[in-house]
Amino acid sequence: MSGWKKAGLAAAFVVAIATTWFLARRTGPDIAPVVDEAAVAPPPVAATELKAIPSAPLPPLDAPLESVLDDLRRRANAGEPAAACRLAAEYSHCDELPYRRADDQRWLAQRQVALQAIPNPDVRAIAMKNIEREMAERGGRLDTIERHCASVRTPSPQESVELWRRAALLGHPAAMRQYASGNAFRTNRLMDALPMLDTYKREAESIARKLAAQGDFSMAVALAAGYNPSPIGSRSLLAQTLKPDGAMSLALYELAKRSLPNDGDLRYASLRRDIDTAIEDLRANLSPDDLARSRDLSAKAFVDWKPLEVKGAPERISTTGTQRDVHRASCATAADGPAMAPSDAP
Repeated sequence: MSGWKKAGLAAAFVVAIATTWFLARRTGPDIAPVVDEAAVAPPPVAATELKAIPSAPLPPLDAPLESVLDDLRRRANAGEPAAACRLAAEYSHCDELPYRRADDQRWLAQRQVALQAIPNPDVRAIAMKNIEREMAERGGRLDTIERHCASVRTPSPQESVELWRRAALLGHPAAMRQYASGNAFRTNRLMDALPMLDTYKREAESIARKLAAQGDFSMAVALAAGYNPSPIGSRSLLAQTLKPDGAMSLALYELAKRSLPNDGDLRYASLRRDIDTAIEDLRANLSPDDLARSRDLSAKAFVDWKPLEVKGAPERISTTGTQRDVHRASCATAADGPAMAPSDAP
């Protein structure tokens, strides 16, 4: 059989597999989460009404959510910060399932088009093997999430934000980061959570500053970017709640720079360069009075703050104010052992 015929049959085989893979997720058992318009989160409360209690160890990450959901709800409502964070993160994890499925289907359609455009049969055969391998990997990841979220009803966008808010107000650092950064709001469903934006606008700055004062490097940088009167790129939700303050922005960027390891550590080279660029731009554009106020802030404003600590990969820290989504593994307590890296957790 000629190479062209072999490649043609192989291509047809991949298309058949892809079609089966696609239909299985369109017609398979109904195990995807469903949005529950009935309340799955308690109604919004004032910050003063929430009282934190010590957090007990959390359920294993690989436990089916339905089997631990009632326990997480009970503990979150009682005031356990870790359980409140995990509950919000689990719902967010399951809420992403339809988008992950759609993304996989788009990926598959694009690969099929690209495959047909490869004229060389040997190159096409190699490409098909790569597609088959990635299809299996993607399918496995999707199956894991579908099993984990089976029969779970996810909250409305507004209720999801309230879950993150409660966990943040209870003082869990990961939840504080998710809520204060604005990541609890999804841009593709922002209008559905509109009533929560007024509350967020009143609370975001104080929560962000409290977290930064606890030594959270990425939040300190997010505040610096948010206060910057001449930001680069789009402004985060947090930045939109802040009044521009060049002196504070400069003081925070300089604090962040002083917190970085020595210049010889190349892992921080890009982060250091971006912070230096922001500092130079602010110094060049601030008035003498603002520069003097910034020096005063540097000397006095952060004396009660814990030292800033860079956690995670430095290249993942944005100097423009955006934050990566909080993974549910980040809600773990000290009793749960080291948090699983997001890339390793289902």
